[in-house]
Amino acid sequence: MSGMGGETVLELDGTTKVYGEQPPIAALQGVSFSVRRGELVAIVGPSGSGKSTLLHVIGTLERPSSGVVRIGGVDAARLSDGDLSLLRAREIGFVFQQFFLAEHATVRENVADGLLYAGVPAAERFRRADEALERVGLSDRASFKPTKLSGGQRQRVAIARALVGRPSIVLADEPTGNLDSTNGTSIVALLRELNTGGATIIMITHDAALADQLPRQVRMLDGQVVSDTCLDQGVSVAPIDGGGGEVGGAVRDCFTFSVRGEPPVRGEPVEPRPSTSSGRTEKVKPPLGASGGGLRLKDALRVASVGLRARPLRAALSALGIAIGTAAIVGVLGLSSSSQAGLLAEIDRLGTNLLTIEAGRSFTGGEAQLPREAPARITHLANVQLVTHTALMKDEKVYRSSMIPVGNSGGLQVQATSLNLLTVLNTRVARGSWLNEGTATEPVAVLGSAAAERLGIGRVYPDQRIWLGDQWFNVAGVLETSPLAPAIENSALVGYPAAQKYLGYVSLVRGADQAGPPSSIYVRTATGHEAAVQSLLARTANPEAPNEVNVSQPSDVLTARAAAAGAFDSLFLGLGMVSLIVGAVGVANIMIISVLERRSEIGLRRALGATQGQIRTQFLGESMLLTVSGGGVGVLVGAAATAVYASSKSWAVVIPAEAWAGGIASAILIGAFAGLVPAVRASRMPPTVALRTA
Repeated sequence: MSGMGGETVLELDGTTKVYGEQPPIAALQGVSFSVRRGELVAIVGPSGSGKSTLLHVIGTLERPSSGVVRIGGVDAARLSDGDLSLLRAREIGFVFQQFFLAEHATVRENVADGLLYAGVPAAERFRRADEALERVGLSDRASFKPTKLSGGQRQRVAIARALVGRPSIVLADEPTGNLDSTNGTSIVALLRELNTGGATIIMITHDAALADQLPRQVRMLDGQVVSDTCLDQGVSVAPIDGGGGEVGGAVRDCFTFSVRGEPPVRGEPVEPRPSTSSGRTEKVKPPLGASGGGLRLKDALRVASVGLRARPLRAALSALGIAIGTAAIVGVLGLSSSSQAGLLAEIDRLGTNLLTIEAGRSFTGGEAQLPREAPARITHLANVQLVTHTALMKDEKVYRSSMIPVGNSGGLQVQATSLNLLTVLNTRVARGSWLNEGTATEPVAVLGSAAAERLGIGRVYPDQRIWLGDQWFNVAGVLETSPLAPAIENSALVGYPAAQKYLGYVSLVRGADQAGPPSSIYVRTATGHEAAVQSLLARTANPEAPNEVNVSQPSDVLTARAAAAGAFDSLFLGLGMVSLIVGAVGVANIMIISVLERRSEIGLRRALGATQGQIRTQFLGESMLLTVSGGGVGVLVGAAATAVYASSKSWAVVIPAEAWAGGIASAILIGAFAGLVPAVRASRMPPTVALRTA
């Protein structure tokens, strides 16, 4: 038996709904009736009679143009959007003709979402979802996706979702409209069974035969109630403030209950409550208390990720532009910082106390020469620790073999050198060995790193030779990179005695390690005394013409190079920003399309109790999740690229905080920018429009 009580759960008094202004269209015209707890009511009528509009007004999806709609004694028309949404979440359950089930979620999750906006914790939501599925006979399908269910089973899931919140009223909009006769009959039987269990159900249908199976039928035509079977059965009418007793002129309380297999039995009318139409002031009650209804962070994130999980490929492609832009920004800044760190570390290793002396220009503009005594004089200066020198042989070239044309020298040069060159430059031999007192007198050469690379010599083996000065020279070794002496890197180095013997170099001073004039002198000073020594070198090297001597500190050049290493960063950062902008436009476009495609979801969530703010937050959050995921991938890719390249160059891997933080921050801002307009558009979409255009 159902309806064993007299509480009125729904009251309509003179309710109207008018659309448009020129001309106005009256969808509802003074509709008045009430429903008590436990009733099973059919609202029946032809298309265009106002049934769907009445359902939307009863379900608070639309506000009436005038009149009163009370649900559980609360005047719904006077509530804010937040209170109205909470009332909808707790007091009203919807069963739609088109099911509106999320295909990416399980049956259990779909049903539990009926409580999502009612402020119920997740564990309780799923517990009650299991109970609701058991009531509709689908416990064994809880883990299924809706795509694995028949039409009748899907409608049962929708009914379970409507019942999970134990609402005061269940509104069923053509629940059998998309089903065959067999499934339709089973759904009607289920609704009758649920009503017998105490559920209050109002079903909208155009099927008169179906309506005749229900205890009470309210028939509509042209937006008016034209008949109510409880009145036809002679149940008394209680007018308000002396109403005339005509349909639409007063609230009529009509209550019937039925026992399965027995004819309907009339109940007793209940005195209606005073309404605003009577001129009395009514205090609006808060719906089930003022608390609840807000989404927890975990639920908000899950809701925001619905679109991404439902269409992962499209989400991935949309995030790709953000990932590329972010990766470019992180990579550019990371590589720049890593290269600077590597260069500065190399400077620290090589030392900043190396000074170089080279011949400049004479007074007449010709090439000057350093005096042959210059190295010896410099060694007598205070705070000078080591001195070495080289002599460039301009007429000599070096080739891989004797068959290479003379003009194809590759810009390589030949220099005679002192044996202590490596000690002063603080560099090492990468492969092979350095010159010694024996090999310095023979046709033996050591190659700078760049020279070896251009000659195609990657390793050193016995009897390996190069063509130098019209004869073969054996290759003893290859040097490491010498950042403080770039001229050494492009040279083939031979001992002074070998240069005299085989290359025609004329030494002006006797001795195996003495020659003149030198072309370059390298001086290693005591640390901290570089400036003092540097100020004396020019006039010490050439007292007669100190202005013809160029003195420099190579580490200054490297430091300047490190400072200027990011000079072109702005160009690449600009390209990264362009990619981010393109990605932002793509995300905005996808979000707008998503709003249009998911109107049914928007309408359903509003029916389940989502506020405009929660809809706005959902789509804005989805946009930000999309861009942040792309930004996160971009940061990882940029960091990985930086690590790989820096490691290949033996640099320290440095990814500045502004690189990854800026990438994530840019992604967040882009997500907010790209998602704002679609989110606002989604939140302002009337739920009835969203449901109609599904």
